[in-house]
Amino acid sequence: MNNEMLDIAVNLRKKYNKISELLDITQQMSECIGRNDMVSFEILINMRTDILLEIEGINDTREQIIEALEPQKAERIEYLMQEDIEITNDISNEELKVHSTFKDCKSVTAKLIAIDKVINKKICGDESFYSK
Repeated sequence: MNNEMLDIAVNLRKKYNKISELLDITQQMSECIGRNDMVSFEILINMRTDILLEIEGINDTREQIIEALEPQKAERIEYLMQEDIEITNDISNEELKVHSTFKDCKSVTAKLIAIDKVINKKICGDESFYSK
């Protein structure tokens, strides 16, 4: 695996792990709402904020890696980080790893958003971010 692909794959795996952590905390927040346990909910909100900041840092690092690449390599990595690409014979195992990890991140994020919408609507009602 060339260094750039390895760096991106590792970065995306870190992001996936943090998004998975975020999903777990969001599920716990949902349980807190069901129990009407606002003390635990607030603690989890703070934990969630910390993880979101870590994800932002991971994203920034990935952008810096891509910006430092030659344009052709950067374009290839950007291409691999799209949901619906055509997997052809010319894609290497390293590139496939980048793409599959990117898709894994998207999948977990979709689950996270679904739970977050329910929580947000329960707490905010018509003022929910998702109602707009």
